Amino acid sequence: MPQPGTPYPAGPYAQPASYPGPPQAQPAAPWPGTPQAQPVPGMPAPQPVAPYPGTLQAQPGGPYPGAPQAQPGGPYPGTVPPQPGGPAPGASWTGQPAAPAGKSGRGRRVVGILLMVLGICPVLAGGGVVAQAISNSRVQIANDDFKPLAWHNLPADKVFPDHFGMFEGTWSRQGIDPVATCDKAPVSADLAEAVNQHGCRSVLRATYVDESGTLVTTIGILVLGSNADTKPLIERFRPGAGYKGQPLRAYPVPGTPAAGWKDANRAGYDIVGYDLDLYEQPYVILATMGYADGRKVAKLPEPWDMPGLGSANERSLDLLTRSLVQQFRARFDLAMEGKK
Repeated sequence: MPQPGTPYPAGPYAQPASYPGPPQAQPAAPWPGTPQAQPVPGMPAPQPVAPYPGTLQAQPGGPYPGAPQAQPGGPYPGTVPPQPGGPAPGASWTGQPAAPAGKSGRGRRVVGILLMVLGICPVLAGGGVVAQAISNSRVQIANDDFKPLAWHNLPADKVFPDHFGMFEGTWSRQGIDPVATCDKAPVSADLAEAVNQHGCRSVLRATYVDESGTLVTTIGILVLGSNADTKPLIERFRPGAGYKGQPLRAYPVPGTPAAGWKDANRAGYDIVGYDLDLYEQPYVILATMGYADGRKVAKLPEPWDMPGLGSANERSLDLLTRSLVQQFRARFDLAMEGKK
């Protein structure tokens, strides 16, 4: 077996082959029985045709005129002889030096990746800033310094919302009293004297009707000098403390279901404040309730003055009013914190 890089030994097929050329055509014998062609009288005999001037004549057994001659045992004319063991390093099979590796192509890819990363990072950072800004805009931060001034700084329809209640529609506002001064406070004489003794700043009122249009209520907010001023006032006018009157006057609203609402129809009553240290505010919330159609509620004598909820008497409306002021205070808390 020959070793790598060793040319094969010359064999019988390595010698230049000589093509013998096509066989010489012999004149064909005439078909038996056919007459032989005779020369036509007066016509010259045909002469052999001479080749076109300048053309090469093929030699019998030789290659095409002008073609390179193959060497014995050599490669095809015009090619580079093969090197032992394959092409040299850095050379192609044609014998020409190989093209250098595409370092510039890899460099362009690296630069492109870096530019892409550097372009995406600012976009992601900008998106994060925008997302954080949106998140911060939705954060509600309670301002304790704002709450004592909320009655003045909030719009009237935030202090007294259009609707409120346990199911966010139980009570609908009919109107807001435009008079809010302490000297013209729409309260009883004894309550007016008490609020002025405790630094009265304003007395606010609004009237609501329940979803059935049956009950009507006027809700009041007493704005005092401080939370400390609210406590003795609540203790004095709390229904359970023996107070029997109706300190808040009714506020009728013409052209609404509360148009016929008046002091004579008042029945239920309650008063609350902010008596916890966590929610110390200078507000007292009170309300009075009655029937929108003007019917009066008879007061039963003891011991029959505590019937069940829903009966048409003063005690049942007291229970409804107590629930009402609790719900309104919770809604007012949300308004002061900017959540409603």
